[in-house]
Amino acid sequence: MRTFAQHFLHIVSPIASAIALVLLPKCPVCLAAYLMMATGISISVAAAVSLRASLVVVCASSLVLLGRRYIRNLGVGA
Repeated sequence: MRTFAQHFLHIVSPIASAIALVLLPKCPVCLAAYLMMATGISISVAAAVSLRASLVVVCASSLVLLGRRYIRNLGVGA
């Protein structure tokens, strides 16, 4: 039987990845500005481009892996 924390993480993890991907700014300059406003850390535009690309890859791959796990648990996948 699952604990409450395991059940909560099982439900929230795909939702958090999707929300992060949707709310990720499309403009690297905006990402740099949001990061500076939130943390006080300033990064260059080139670093913001790399950071945004890596965040998109991480969010998308986590959604794919979570979807794969969900399909496998349903017994539909191979």
